[in-house]
Amino acid sequence: MGPRREDRKGVRFMHLGDQCPYTRWFAGEARGLARELGMDFAETDVTGRPDLTAPLGAYHAIQVHIPGYPLLGAPRATATMLSMIEKGLAEQPAQTVAVPTRPGPNRSPAPPPGSVCILRPQDRGWQAAVAGSVAVCLGASLDSRQRQTVAEAKSHWLEGLGATYGVQPVLAVVRLAGQMAGFAEMIPVRASHIPIAGASPADMFLTCVHAAPDIGELRPALIRAAQEAVADQPASGPAVWAVSGRLCPYPNGPLDIFTAAGFAAAAGLGRVYLAQWGWDDLLLVRWSSGAGRGAIVGLLLSADDNVATLPAGCERGQVIELGGSAAGSQRSVEAGEAIPEGHKLAVHDIPAGRAVVKYGQPIGLATRAIRRGEHVHVHNLASDRAQGWGRRR
Repeated sequence: MGPRREDRKGVRFMHLGDQCPYTRWFAGEARGLARELGMDFAETDVTGRPDLTAPLGAYHAIQVHIPGYPLLGAPRATATMLSMIEKGLAEQPAQTVAVPTRPGPNRSPAPPPGSVCILRPQDRGWQAAVAGSVAVCLGASLDSRQRQTVAEAKSHWLEGLGATYGVQPVLAVVRLAGQMAGFAEMIPVRASHIPIAGASPADMFLTCVHAAPDIGELRPALIRAAQEAVADQPASGPAVWAVSGRLCPYPNGPLDIFTAAGFAAAAGLGRVYLAQWGWDDLLLVRWSSGAGRGAIVGLLLSADDNVATLPAGCERGQVIELGGSAAGSQRSVEAGEAIPEGHKLAVHDIPAGRAVVKYGQPIGLATRAIRRGEHVHVHNLASDRAQGWGRRR
């Protein structure tokens, strides 16, 4: 059963600025969904707002949120989304998507030297590069005037990030036979919508790495170009962060292409449903150009949090360095036991029956007293929310 028409909680369309060329189109489809359901509609730009996205697990550039239902990510038509929420999402696990390691029939080899270039807003050719990235994404789905409108909106958003955050966005582009064939796009990490503990202001967030469908596997070369662009900066040891699907190519996956480029998984971000493949894990991945930067091990986002998420896990007795927008004066906690990757650690004593708070949201109740530094999971935490549709925390 879908939401009842008398339920007026609303449909919310959440987007990372104008990062995705389909943003405006998808906003219209989300508005149409709200109309079909008899709900209110709201639109939220989540640029630089992980405090809004983290409680919902809203880690795509564009997604639709309906209270009580999983996020509907990727651009989908109103009728498709309506059918999905009425029928539900099958509990179908994703299958591994092979990453080509060498050119196949009608596929191009790795780009030749000189075909990859790095551009920032002040560089000549920037506007053309943004327009080319939009064309790669949209193909023939919009006419030239519509593509120009989308490119202008995206360029305006990207240039505004540099002015706001003091770090210029970057486009790494590949041109073959004079045409844009693929691109990687990075924005200042503080403009991202992903909660990232301990990130340096000089770090970058890789929003997209994409190639035209009739071109060979360009993503490894594009990721290398993005890494080189960061390594060339004067700041000491900047890092690149990205969101990857574990098995599937959306967004920016599968994970193998990042691990092959030297990235490491820093945190689990929950699951995503992809119509073509089923449910897949979302991961936050990280690569650093500098030596001596330790792993990010404890994530706090809200001053109300009484647990921290440990992206890399820990051993008993390890001192967990806390980071995030709400770490405040509390900088470390000693782990009283080994904690698996992606699980939670109590940063305060939590009495039995008290709410466990993560990312500013209560996620359940302590079934017994939990001591500071203790592992917090299903053995001492009872969820007070329905899991629903395969989503998990």
